[in-house]
Amino acid sequence: MSQIDAARLSRVLASLTKPKERADSTADAHISATALAKNKAIKLRDPEVLKHRLKERLKSLQSSTEEFSEIAPIVAVQEILRWEFGEDIFQHPEFERIAGQVTATLMSDKELKKSITKTINNLSKLGD
Repeated sequence: MSQIDAARLSRVLASLTKPKERADSTADAHISATALAKNKAIKLRDPEVLKHRLKERLKSLQSSTEEFSEIAPIVAVQEILRWEFGEDIFQHPEFERIAGQVTATLMSDKELKKSITKTINNLSKLGD
């Protein structure tokens, strides 16, 4: 597994909190994850794909557990790893352990923790 540097992660998190600049952002945001995977014209490495998937997982998590604030950072890291390395990353036998370690490392950095928390708060708002 290649390394994800903190500067790249910061840029990814920042892109998640900014609105998409294209006029068709509303339409793109409502495309289902299944449709995204099937539609070859849509780039899976597009930050909007990551934003959509993360938003859906966070909303689902928020409505299904009382431990949202503890689990949400791990979900965010899992989705970033999925976006960065592809679907096969979930099949890696050490995926859960690695995602947990990456999350712990990121959350120990004050600035990254602040960015991750802000991103999670913005994407998990139920009314959006």
